[in-house]
Amino acid sequence: MPIEANNDIIENKDKIKSKKFDIEKFYFSISPVIALVLMIIVQLPYNNIKIENIGYFLAKFAVSGVFFCSIQYFFAALFSNRLLGFLLTNISFLILSVASSLMMTITGTPLVPVDFVMASQLDDISTFINLPIKPYLVWGVVIWLINMLIYTLMFVYLRRKKKFSFKKYILRLVVLFVIASLNIHLMCFNKTFKNDFLASIKCEISGFDTASNYISNGFILTFFPRIGDLRIKAPSGYSKERIKELETISEVMKKVPDKISEKKVNVIAIQSESWWDPTLFENVTMSDDPMKNIRKLGKEKNGFFGKMVSPSFGCNTCIPEFEFLTSLATKLLPEGAYPYSQYVRKPVYSIARIFKENGYKTSAIHTYYKKFYNRKTAYPFMGFDELIGQEDLDKPVKKGTYISDMYLTDVIIDKFNQKAGNPLFLYAISMQNHGNYLSPRYETYDIDVNSNVLSKEDLSGLREAVQGVYDIDKSFMALVDYFRKSDEPTLLIMYGDHLPFLGINSSTYRSVGFMKHDLLVRNKNMYETPYVIWANYDISGFDIKERVGAQYLGINAVKMAMVENLPWQFDFFDDFYTNHTVFERYSVCDENGGYTNGSVVTTEETEAYQMVQYDCLFGKENYAVSK
Repeated sequence: MPIEANNDIIENKDKIKSKKFDIEKFYFSISPVIALVLMIIVQLPYNNIKIENIGYFLAKFAVSGVFFCSIQYFFAALFSNRLLGFLLTNISFLILSVASSLMMTITGTPLVPVDFVMASQLDDISTFINLPIKPYLVWGVVIWLINMLIYTLMFVYLRRKKKFSFKKYILRLVVLFVIASLNIHLMCFNKTFKNDFLASIKCEISGFDTASNYISNGFILTFFPRIGDLRIKAPSGYSKERIKELETISEVMKKVPDKISEKKVNVIAIQSESWWDPTLFENVTMSDDPMKNIRKLGKEKNGFFGKMVSPSFGCNTCIPEFEFLTSLATKLLPEGAYPYSQYVRKPVYSIARIFKENGYKTSAIHTYYKKFYNRKTAYPFMGFDELIGQEDLDKPVKKGTYISDMYLTDVIIDKFNQKAGNPLFLYAISMQNHGNYLSPRYETYDIDVNSNVLSKEDLSGLREAVQGVYDIDKSFMALVDYFRKSDEPTLLIMYGDHLPFLGINSSTYRSVGFMKHDLLVRNKNMYETPYVIWANYDISGFDIKERVGAQYLGINAVKMAMVENLPWQFDFFDDFYTNHTVFERYSVCDENGGYTNGSVVTTEETEAYQMVQYDCLFGKENYAVSK
């Protein structure tokens, strides 16, 4: 063969090879666009793409794409390998996107950075829920995996190997590191970018409504801008002098209660798992009111019954619990925060500490594991002498899936009898009525439940939850009956932590007409649980409102116990919640417990609250340290 012909063949092969290399490189460069489209598929039906906002949609799409692209190119430069950069970025975003879509379906809120605080407890959490695998989610994952396979094959068979150059590697790495760092800084930490630029393209990053943000902005612009929220900064103007000023004002308003007797009042508070009022459902009939005895109890001279507005729906038990015990507002913390794990790292203000400083024995009981939500570490910091968990209980009795509420009542009575002359503050957290409710858990049922608008599965789940309410009523009344006979003044308080998950994507609530708006946060009734207060002494002189927040209940537990030695923070919170009985992310109530516009809480009140709250959790001048 002539030399010229041989050279032509070699040249043609090089051209073909170069062309194949271009295809692989081109696919790598457009892969961020493909990934964002796949995120939209995974996120269905939580998308708000309309003709009138298509321009804003494209702007958000572009910002998300630049962010994704900078991460992918940086990883490719770091490993000097496009395939590794591609796979690492795509697999990470695939996992995060699927997790966010699942959380949106299950809880009504998407994945946010603080959710990773609970990562160590995923095995426990997975026993509570049944993952709703939807067709769009399956197709999105399958197409994403095919996309990764296609590029992997391209890279393996079509790429051209180049001689490694250390100088080019360092230069490329430095340039892409700077670009990626700039994108991360802007997306996650820069307030100007977040508040001004993103706002200009109708990309709201609200601390109060992640669900709406997710629907409007997509996963990337909902998740990453909130990373900066994990850092809690001191409020503007925070200082020792400002705290002393607030302390002086609060001490002026201080109220000293009248004693009811020489004996101190025992206080027993119960956060009842998924306690709710099923009689509020329309299109559902029940053979009896499952909480009729508690309802009657609230009409007694020494009883109150009403609605507690929870900061949670369906999960996050620790949030109303934290508010009851500390009087602090999770409204002023990043949405989805787990306070015990993130913020309770030293002695802090709480009503448990108030009782302890007044000579009480302070005990806590949870019929689940102590490690959950980091209670084992946080409770001693809040002033509890002991925390008894499932692992400490002797031959616990289960009813259904979890330890029964009646067994918890027996444990409470035993702890009361062991207090050795000291007054007792006992905080208990029940577990029996925890979800899921998809499988029958009881051998017999005391309440017949029927509905012609519910599916067979949803009706079955409703029956499980109603039986749980019946057992809550029965076990609490056993506690009341015991203390009716006691000559020691004792105050009982119980409230529900949140409504239960009923049906996939709240289908039970939707079917019976209880949930009227698609967005969970627009349904105030989805956050209302019952509360009951009863005492074996005269509390008729107290004016407890019908609709209150968890903080209000905790504060009034101290007031009804006639505790005298109170820190100044107590008076601050008492005054605030006397004027605003509910102060939550989605709801504010006035002094009478009626829903009202959040603007009734003045800027001055909010700033003072933020100041005191920051000092209680993070400051050096707080009550716990000063003691």
